[in-house]
Amino acid sequence: MHDSTLISIAISSVIVAVLLLALQNQRRKARTIRRKFIDMEGEEQRMFTFLHDLGLAIENEPSASVLSRIIVDGIDKVVTARGGAIYFVGADQGVIADPATPGPIPFDRGIPLDKVLKSDCLLAHQFNGEALPPSHGFPLRAVIGGWYGMASVKWLSRIIVTDKPYQGFWQTLDYSYFERRDGGLAHLVPVTSIDPKAVIAKPSAGEVVAAGKAYRVHGAAWAGERKVGKVEFSADGAKTWNETKVQEQTDALAWTFWDYAWTPAAPGPAALLVRCTDDRGNRQPATRDPDRRTYKISHTVPVDVLVK
Repeated sequence: MHDSTLISIAISSVIVAVLLLALQNQRRKARTIRRKFIDMEGEEQRMFTFLHDLGLAIENEPSASVLSRIIVDGIDKVVTARGGAIYFVGADQGVIADPATPGPIPFDRGIPLDKVLKSDCLLAHQFNGEALPPSHGFPLRAVIGGWYGMASVKWLSRIIVTDKPYQGFWQTLDYSYFERRDGGLAHLVPVTSIDPKAVIAKPSAGEVVAAGKAYRVHGAAWAGERKVGKVEFSADGAKTWNETKVQEQTDALAWTFWDYAWTPAAPGPAALLVRCTDDRGNRQPATRDPDRRTYKISHTVPVDVLVK
């Protein structure tokens, strides 16, 4: 079943054509291994703590054997010049009540063509050397490096190339946030690249830490399409900050790890915080921005511990 699965690629507005590509034939072509990290908008703190508590190593492992740049020869130049996009359509669909959809609609996402043509965007049919499991998008999914997870559409059924920016439901009414422009007017824009963010893996919330003894505080950090510039740690609720030791990040699209030797001086409660700044100086915010609606959850959140 895997080898006979067909993916239709519909090309509209510029060239009217439908191509059927058999995965069996595509697998014979050269494959590339990429490392990717997809920010799931706020769930990472629990994920890192959960994995750590289970005693599991958290590593950046190559995760996808890929089919990339399946685009008609020459169309990229035409579409890019016109501000075009490729939108990925998934097999999953349903009805949304608020705001209401015109009946069942599939999940889809439009990606500017100049982004799709970069090497950090992939079509993946394998995960760690094996066929994608259903929960990860079998038989084929998009992986959009450096962008939030909703852009990496699973269970692909169609790939559509247009010569216009895409304005679908999941691009405008949902998975979008407000950007202040034109003297403070709020414009809805789609959620795209991942913001800088760092999280604490240990200590966990409520943990008891010994006073006067060194404790290795550690965690992970990422910055979307940019590399991590620095990670800072605070043990006094953001009154003061100290730079941590950050592992060398060879790939901007993968998370990196940081650690800090903290010796708490006095007993009592302590609010631990960590913040990430990317290599262009963009810093993780201290507070939640309501203009982001329920997306781009990257503000710092304290981990409260007790020093005894």
